[in-house]
Order: sequence, then C-alpha cells, then structure tokens
Amino acid sequence: MRATETILFEQEIETLDAIKERLGLPSRSDAVRVLIAKFNVSSITPADAAKLKDGGA
Repeated sequence: MRATETILFEQEIETLDAIKERLGLPSRSDAVRVLIAKFNVSSITPADAAKLKDGGA
C-alpha cells in the first residue's frame, strides 16, 4: 500500500464518514477503497471531470 494526500470539500468528507459508519469500516481510506472497487472506472468521462472544475460533484 501507498499513502496519498487528498483535499476534499466538507460535504465529501461527510459522505465518506457516512459510508464508513454505515459499513463499519475503520477509516475513510477504507471507504474510498470500497468506492473505487465498486465503481466502473471506464464510465468516467471528461464531462465528469469538468463538473469538478465548476465546483460540482
């Protein structure tokens, strides 16, 4: 494993905390790992990235 630093909006942190609590996970990192494992990476488009630039998520 490798460590990363991630800058998130407060709402995004709250979402990770909700996932963590709901699934009984020990950390936000584990919540992120679950999301990545569940997500179909090939479905991401440049339009999704553009939403982040506009402040949306």
